[in-house]
Amino acid sequence: MTPALAQALERLGVEFRAHTAATRLQVAGGRVISVETRSASAAANSPISAGHFILAAGCWSCELTAPLGMYLPVQPCRGQMIEFESPRELPLVVRAGHHYLVPRAPRRILVGTTAEYAGYQKEVTGEGLRSILEGAWRFAPLLKDLRFRRAWAGLRPDTADHLPVLGYGEVENLIFATGHFRNGILLAPVTAQLISELLLAGSTPRSIEAYRPTRFTTRPTNS
Repeated sequence: MTPALAQALERLGVEFRAHTAATRLQVAGGRVISVETRSASAAANSPISAGHFILAAGCWSCELTAPLGMYLPVQPCRGQMIEFESPRELPLVVRAGHHYLVPRAPRRILVGTTAEYAGYQKEVTGEGLRSILEGAWRFAPLLKDLRFRRAWAGLRPDTADHLPVLGYGEVENLIFATGHFRNGILLAPVTAQLISELLLAGSTPRSIEAYRPTRFTTRPTNS
């Protein structure tokens, strides 16, 4: 799905800069004027200027807002996954509590997951795999006979209240679209619709006030 979307956007004139990190937002007069980048190619490191910017950097979003003095409590939550080969297709998604089985063609089954606050560490751990397998075996004992293919881990952007961060904040031309936690792929279509409406029309038919970044007004204090 992602390659097809990228190809469609390129046909519309969208430029992609692969393997290029956004390192800093340059702000002047209460507006973002450019974003600094870093890549292996020196030619691609020039600042990118625009009239509006969308911050969709996942659990790295706070690294871009912190230098601006903006409090954005988004942190990485590690999720580990396991993939098995199956002699036949799994016809539907199976879920019980925090564990689930997802069919993938051809004859693959994804089993997940964990929710670990371990910083930006993406390592697969023995404890994580044990937790997934023990939880999944309770409702899907067939997994014990399947062939293991691989395991991996990813980082989800979680917020202090576990809700997404959407809309404008303190900087007038910076739109936030981050913090979707475990529901990023599910909320991607509606997020794209809301952000495009906000960008093009200045407002959305549906209220997103509860998700604005300005709801995080004060940093927690250590007692």
